Parts: sequence; C-alpha cells; structure tokens
Amino acid sequence: MALQINSSAALDPDIIRFDSYLSGERNASRHTRAAYLADLSQFVAFKWGEGKKPPYNWAEVDENDAR
Repeated sequence: MALQINSSAALDPDIIRFDSYLSGERNASRHTRAAYLADLSQFVAFKWGEGKKPPYNWAEVDENDAR
C-alpha cells in the first residue's frame, strides 16, 4: 500500500517504485517509509521548486544537490 504524502512528489514514478521497494523488498515499517518519502518530498521542493510536477529528471541530481 502506497503512503500518502502531501506533495506532488508522491506521483513521481521513481518515488512510487522506491516506496514499493522499501515495502516489498526491504520490509520497511510504515514509519520508515513515511520518513524517506517526507525527505524526498522536501528534496523535490528544494531541487525543482514547489510548483514542478512529476516526473522529475533524477539524472540531473548531482553530489552538490545531495549535500
């Protein structure tokens, strides 16, 4: 079951796949998944701005963005 986060980031196909991976492959708890998805939502807002709609171009993320 996908988690609900208050962001359009939840609609990004790569984030959806990551959430499925955390749930299915890693058997991550709901709280762990929520924390990762909240962090990704904040990163998306930082990198592409609040108004940018998915899908996001993750290939343009570099080391400096992650810092």
